[in-house]
Amino acid sequence: MSPAAPESPATSPPAATAVRRSLWFRVVVVLVVLVLGVLTWWWRSPELFGGQGSTLTIRDETGTVALAGVLVVPQQVGDGTVTVHSAQPRIVKAADGTEVDVLACHDGSFGTARGRDSLDEYCMSHGEVAGARLDEGDSLVVAVRSDEPQRVVVDGVDVTYSYGWQRGTQTTGLTAVVTFAG
Repeated sequence: MSPAAPESPATSPPAATAVRRSLWFRVVVVLVVLVLGVLTWWWRSPELFGGQGSTLTIRDETGTVALAGVLVVPQQVGDGTVTVHSAQPRIVKAADGTEVDVLACHDGSFGTARGRDSLDEYCMSHGEVAGARLDEGDSLVVAVRSDEPQRVVVDGVDVTYSYGWQRGTQTTGLTAVVTFAG
């Protein structure tokens, strides 16, 4: 009987096992990174509010405040609470000196749309949006004031908020077109 040929180091069982372990380790690392990436994206990309909606046209007189409800907290929040960290109006057109604020309307029926009314008529309470805790049915309202005749366009709001484990910024709300006449 002739002696068997010696195994080469590249095909020896210990070397093949080490290569397989190294490959499996790399696959596990890639999968962990992918899962963490998806979880991070989910955590930073909430979509609680709908996208941007229709257009509300308001005609008002200079020196008055026009109100537009730009979004309502949806029913899906259930027993949860939405904490608003900031809400910046997306001002497309406005002259210098125009005041545009975003306010929180609690326990009310302001909803979206309106015109020139007082928030006191629709909200049990209202105030600053930064730090506001919103529940189902609460609203964010854009208040626009101008002392000059002009047309102001606010294309929704950029809302930074947290809901449960999620925190992020979402552009939402309707477009308010307010014409102030002299």
